[in-house]
Amino acid sequence: MENHADAARAPLERPLFAVAAAVFVGSALGATALLPAAWARALALGAPCAGFAARGRVRGSGWAALVLLLAAAASLRAAPRAPESPTTPERTAFGTWRPTDGAGERAQGTVEGAALGVALVRGTLEAGEEVAVLPGEPATPFARGPEPGPRRRATMPPDPERGPDEVVRLRAGAIGLAAQLTAPLERVRARLLERTSRLPDPLTRALVAGLLFGDLTDLPHGVGDLFVRTGTFHVLAISGLQIALVAILLAGPLARCLAFLARAATAGRVHPGFEHVRAAILLLFVPVAGAGPPVTRSALAWVMSSVAHGFRVRTPFADSPARHMPRANDPLSIWSLALLCECLVHPDAAVSVSVELTYAATLGLILATGPTVRLLRSALPGEGRIAPAGATGRPRPELARVLAQKILDAALYSIAASLAAVLATSAVVWFHFGEWSPAGILATPAIAVPVAWILVAGWVWLLVPGLVPEALLDLPVRGMVSMLGAFDRIPGTPGLLPPRPLALLLIASGATLLALARRPGQAAWLPRVAAAAWGVVLLPWVLAPAGLELHALDVGHGTAVLVRGPGGGVWVFDAGSRDRAEVDREALGPLVRAWDAERIGVVLSHPDRDHAGALDWLVERHPPVVWAGAVPAQVSGRLPHTVPRIDVRPGRMRLPRLDSGPDGPDLELSRSLDVEGNEGSRCLEVRWRDSRIVLCGDAEAEGLATWLASDPGPTPVRLLLFPHHGSETQQLGPLVAALAPAEIWISTSGTASVSRELARRGIQVRSTAVEGPLALELP
Repeated sequence: MENHADAARAPLERPLFAVAAAVFVGSALGATALLPAAWARALALGAPCAGFAARGRVRGSGWAALVLLLAAAASLRAAPRAPESPTTPERTAFGTWRPTDGAGERAQGTVEGAALGVALVRGTLEAGEEVAVLPGEPATPFARGPEPGPRRRATMPPDPERGPDEVVRLRAGAIGLAAQLTAPLERVRARLLERTSRLPDPLTRALVAGLLFGDLTDLPHGVGDLFVRTGTFHVLAISGLQIALVAILLAGPLARCLAFLARAATAGRVHPGFEHVRAAILLLFVPVAGAGPPVTRSALAWVMSSVAHGFRVRTPFADSPARHMPRANDPLSIWSLALLCECLVHPDAAVSVSVELTYAATLGLILATGPTVRLLRSALPGEGRIAPAGATGRPRPELARVLAQKILDAALYSIAASLAAVLATSAVVWFHFGEWSPAGILATPAIAVPVAWILVAGWVWLLVPGLVPEALLDLPVRGMVSMLGAFDRIPGTPGLLPPRPLALLLIASGATLLALARRPGQAAWLPRVAAAAWGVVLLPWVLAPAGLELHALDVGHGTAVLVRGPGGGVWVFDAGSRDRAEVDREALGPLVRAWDAERIGVVLSHPDRDHAGALDWLVERHPPVVWAGAVPAQVSGRLPHTVPRIDVRPGRMRLPRLDSGPDGPDLELSRSLDVEGNEGSRCLEVRWRDSRIVLCGDAEAEGLATWLASDPGPTPVRLLLFPHHGSETQQLGPLVAALAPAEIWISTSGTASVSRELARRGIQVRSTAVEGPLALELP
């Protein structure tokens, strides 16, 4: 691997790398409309002219003109088009499926004869198939906040919001040769998955299906997020790691056996190459593993790198006799060819997160693994080499020394590869997901042994029933999950990252990779550029506000309110929804990240899902410094024992300030009835200067009446979050008379029942269902 890294230490000197980079960058600029079509046309026309004009005067002008021409052509080809708008039919419609375009795993097309645009998972239908499109219902909308979440910030042209609920295949059309060849393997996959479903332990069943076939449909709740939090979710997506393990542990021995049998059966007349047989096995493995884009890319890359030695080239030396020699295996050239083919087949591949992560991680492995190993060795005594004799001069047993050296080398390479992949993908992960787990650098190599065990034992259990007991599958699964649980308890696993421009992140990570891969004494300025870029990225960009900020997120039928004062601390009052998806990642997380909050306090009115659904996600990523109010079951086990838990019985309690300064808001938690359910909801009162803000839970009957009777008043309320999402209540008159609110907010998904009556009383009413996220700033 060190030789591979040395061979790839001058990436910009490789023409194929420059071509692939130009096409990739051009595709990204075109797909995101950052390079308008008019500019791309001008560049495509001007680049050859400029190169011809500079011919003979500027060194490399022709090559630069060609690179710019390719980038402009890729930009024009990837320019966003108006997507087919899927229509939800009122009744079943019939027609013929014709694909038109696609993005990543999504394919768009039309149903001829029904005038429908449909968005489907790629590979669901073949062109020419007759289908029936059943009527569907609108998809569940996503929660929204003042800061865009990953879906709203996506750089690719947005997919249509939804396709029909179901498309029924009536009669096959002209099915292609590839589909005919892979159909038997897909039937084999279905039978193997059906056998996997017989495993009695649900966790073992889900992880065996995921690691062997990429099927995560039965993954228990919370297990997938455990892999995400520890930075190891890529292990569940069949990609480079699984392909390497399958090629080495399964396909390799099987290929040797098949090659031996072929020679024995033909009395030595047939000599199949070991690498070619293994490549064929890997290609057959792709449809069995689900034929997803990551497994397809990884298998093709392995096949290309393994058969590259079979292509022979002439010696380039003029003074030597003409002869052919094996071609050297250049990982960077293979990577460039794969990326170039990906961009040529799919014009929008450059803005696919899956493509970005796959190729960035592979580039990091190629460029940075060897240099990182050398850096790790330099930090160890003796540069990581176990001497034949110990410190006392006594010789070490040779067998033990060799085994210990191999184990140490394997650990160093595993950690270096994990570190290189994390560094290379840091910009993509930071920009698209906004969180990362430092523990993933060690967690990934730590679970490599259980993953390899599950792969080998799982396939043997499937293909040779009875040879492997099911307990030998349960043991590595439990061990892997236990190890990830231990890593998950490390502070900062994961950590939320503040938003930064993608260009700056790419400069920081790219300069670091190139600095590691450069030749000694070459480009001495690269480490300084990388250090400066990371310094700008890591420095705080957000200052605490001079006044009070209050935001109500658009979570439909639910509540999520965030309060921030001059001290920089953030209070979260409820965070959940009954009818909006991804309150955590799409609304709550982006705002917490944008504020770069260091200290968070949580106040929960009551533990219903529409008020607490996103708080377990927050606790796992940013443990609060204090928890006030109800503690739901899904949070109790995740909340660190060091976090103070305070609650109030019937009465009032002043909450501690998150900051030591005197300028923060004063918060008071109150509760009227010590009962479960809506009527036992807590209220949060925020006092800022002469202003009073009241945030109510769901108490609307006896609980609200008792609370009004105990309200000390008479300070008028600047803002009232209306109880129970604006439902009708007999306490409307007393509530308005006692608080006299200048403004009322209602967090709901539709027209609130009390809106008309409040408008008749002349009170300003704002609703998240009408305006989306609501905001209030007090100086």
